[in-house]
Order: sequence, then structure tokens, then C-alpha cells
Amino acid sequence: FWINQDGENAILHVYQIIDELARRYSIDRNRIYLTGNSMGGCGTWGAIWHRPDYFAAAIPVAGTVSGKQYTEPRIESDFLKLKDTPIWAWNCAEDTVITPDGARAAYQVLKEHGMRYSEVTHTQELKTNPHGLSRAKAFTPNGLFPNETNWELYDWLFSQTR
Repeated sequence: FWINQDGENAILHVYQIIDELARRYSIDRNRIYLTGNSMGGCGTWGAIWHRPDYFAAAIPVAGTVSGKQYTEPRIESDFLKLKDTPIWAWNCAEDTVITPDGARAAYQVLKEHGMRYSEVTHTQELKTNPHGLSRAKAFTPNGLFPNETNWELYDWLFSQTR
């Protein structure tokens, strides 16, 4: 889904758009942040994989770093290319849509380089599915009330620069 019908990596167009916006407007190139949920979480991993030096920080949510959308294999030593990219990944342990296995593998390699990883557990009391729970928990402190904010996440994000 991140490769178009012509075999191009669609994420390359995102870089072109950001570069054009930076030429037109006053954008601090050292403070460009990236986040995405589900397919966007996979795209976040793909974007930082393709250009690990481009973004100041990344928050992939309910995404993975392996799958059909990537052409190169993912082995543990490959993750070291991301060691200088601040990453805080969020996944739900019971997510069956996009399992947390890829993010867990990345974390095992990158935790000594500062990667943060939060894995939430689904409970029957929550009226959401496991795939949506990681997004809810990442951006709101208790995952239930959208008018609350997870300030720890935002404080971490905005403290990052390239």
C-alpha cells in the first residue's frame, strides 16, 4: 500500500511535498515530526527507514516495520540505521490487524539508543478494539477521553530536534 501501481515508493512524494512547503514557507527543517496510525504507522516506519535523518522524531502508532510494503528484509542489525532517529512507538499487545512484533523487534535493538516503546493491553472494560487502542492511549492519557492530552508524549516530541 505504500508502493504505487508503477512500483514507486509513495513516501517519496511526501518528501517532495514537505520540501516544496519548506521552500515556500518559514518551516524549521530541524523540527519536522512524523506520526501515523495503522497504515500511517506503517508509513511512519517506512519514511524513517527510507530517510532516517529527515525527521526530528517519529511516533509510529499501531504500525509495523515489516511486511509486504517493504522490499528489503528486516533483520535486527538493519534497525541500527534508525539509531539516531528519536522514535516512540505505540502498539496494542492483542492487535491482530497489525501485530506489534515488528515494533517489538525494533525496540529490542534500539532501546539502548533511546527508542521508547509503549505497549498497551486491551481490556474488556474499554469500548474500543485492540487495533484502535494504541492510538487512543498514545494521544490521550487514559485512552478514553479525547479532550484530555498525553502531555508526556508531546513534551517528548517537541523536545526533539535534528
